[in-house]
Amino acid sequence: ILDMHNYGGYWASGVGENKVTQGNVTSARLGQTWACLAQEFKNHPALYAYGLMNEPSNMPSSNAWPDAAQASVNAIRAQDTNKAITVCGDGWSGAHSWVGINGSLNITDPSNNLLYEAHQYYDFDSSGVYANTYDADGVTAQTGVQRVTDWVGWLKDRNAQGLLGEFGIPPDDSRWFTVMDNMLDYLCGNGINSTYWMGGPWYTGADIRLSVQPIGGTTDRVQLPTLVKYA
Repeated sequence: ILDMHNYGGYWASGVGENKVTQGNVTSARLGQTWACLAQEFKNHPALYAYGLMNEPSNMPSSNAWPDAAQASVNAIRAQDTNKAITVCGDGWSGAHSWVGINGSLNITDPSNNLLYEAHQYYDFDSSGVYANTYDADGVTAQTGVQRVTDWVGWLKDRNAQGLLGEFGIPPDDSRWFTVMDNMLDYLCGNGINSTYWMGGPWYTGADIRLSVQPIGGTTDRVQLPTLVKYA
């Protein structure tokens, strides 16, 4: 998945951040960028999908992100009618808040190969920081299922495809594994794929505890066996 990962904003020296549709960061320019990327990568054998934008947030208006997403889909389809496109939602793309924030999101894809991408973590604010303990956050074995249920229902109501593009757990309490296991079982039962956050030797961010990058390149992380069940 070729993913543009900057939360719907563009930083310029001396200007700061403009969100899509602000200043010269127009929907048309985002679409033009995606047209160039699609032209370059459409025949790459490793490409599964174009990910329009990771976790758009703090958009300047309610129609800013839908307009930008539609412009990008149109631009991609002018170059590539085959590969899938994933569309995150505004408000950090949370599954738990999807219906309230993105309930009216309706992107048209002439190729009918589009997935609405949500993200979901299990701590108290769904941020994935996991600053507190399992008990302090009031988590139960069904927390993951409960937080994605409305999003799954929204997809079903629209006969739409979905992708849970981010989820992850810390390694320090076995109960987190049950939460993740239950959610993955529920998603698989509803025909929805998912991708874990995160892996790769380059990542050293604040949520490094969530990583499934093998320790020393050889020792599997404790989160991996649960994930392998659904591979």
